[in-house]
Amino acid sequence: MKTSAEIVSSIRNARLLSMNSLAELAGVPASTISRIEAGRIEPTFVMLNKIAEAAGYSLSTDIEETGGDRPIVDYLQRLKEGAASIEERPAKELLAVASLVSVPKRAGARRLELPTSLENAVCKLSAQRQEPVVSSLEAFSGSISQLQSFIPVVYAEEPDSISGFEPATARSPRVMFVLGVTDNVRRNTLTVNGIKMVVPEWGIIDAMASPGRQADAALEALSTRKTVAA
Repeated sequence: MKTSAEIVSSIRNARLLSMNSLAELAGVPASTISRIEAGRIEPTFVMLNKIAEAAGYSLSTDIEETGGDRPIVDYLQRLKEGAASIEERPAKELLAVASLVSVPKRAGARRLELPTSLENAVCKLSAQRQEPVVSSLEAFSGSISQLQSFIPVVYAEEPDSISGFEPATARSPRVMFVLGVTDNVRRNTLTVNGIKMVVPEWGIIDAMASPGRQADAALEALSTRKTVAA
């Protein structure tokens, strides 16, 4: 996404206009154009659109969901800066972050049938060189040896190339979501008992961002851990 400075500069250069000429067309001081392009002021959308329209352009207000994991990264950074644990944060705050990163809406998400255990599924993915990274409640607890998530979340190198798993249906007894590994995931990965997992905070947010009863299970897990810690 371009900054206001880049937008004004590209508009002016495309029309071969000087700062004074663009300012005159838009009915604003030349110093306003100069300060915007220098990044010293951030114009309102109305002002930016006024300048664009003066040069024969219009700005779009359309927004598009990116399906990315950036909100998780930003939230974990805020936790770190505040030196707070995720158990100390209000549930509504965590649910709000989770709503921004819905697992089924994440780019390239695959909903696959989990025929046996998650542990076996991770082994199969490893055999396919998918370098699986476990998330959701398994990452929060640090274990894949027992049933925890209604819908486990696993990151893989190339989800589209995964074989040996059937697409999940309404009749599938167990389901897992497979998402593509991103740089953000890699930077937030630990190795626990030989298994790659996202950090616990990421795992609990992924659990809350999963459909069905998963958010309730995540809140219960948080509450239990908080009680034990107290």
